[in-house]
Amino acid sequence: MRSVGIVVAIALTLLRANGFDNAVAEYRAGNYLRALDGFLYAATERHDAAAMFNVALMYDQGKGVRADRRKAETWYRKAAEAGDANAMFNLAVFAEKRGDFDEAERWYAAAAKAGYVEAMNNLAVLYLKKASDDPKAFVKAGMLLREAADAGSDYARKNLEIVTE
Repeated sequence: MRSVGIVVAIALTLLRANGFDNAVAEYRAGNYLRALDGFLYAATERHDAAAMFNVALMYDQGKGVRADRRKAETWYRKAAEAGDANAMFNLAVFAEKRGDFDEAERWYAAAAKAGYVEAMNNLAVLYLKKASDDPKAFVKAGMLLREAADAGSDYARKNLEIVTE
């Protein structure tokens, strides 16, 4: 029994030493607990934004852990504050689902500024929702949709067609 514990400790040490890439490999192999341990190590010890995002995603999807939206949002926020555009986008989606459109707008805008094309589309849709309150919002939405469509977003292309009809 003691040798099993030693083997597990050695495996975890190696996973941590090789870091993020090994955690990704473990995740792809379906070894979610090992992957989570590797991502947590990289996130907390190395302040790796991509690892933070992956911890959030695992909590969001319930991979290796019980799904927990609060923990997922906490880790998405850490990753977003560390500059991860995927996390910014996911935080915006969480906020929008909660009905917090100001926070959603802030995170979509941050993700869009970081080049996240679908964030441009979603931000434009938010602007269109409030276009009746702010005529400039309609213009900003059109510009964002054009930029996102030009960058290859099918959603933005379809939304642009609807807006320009």
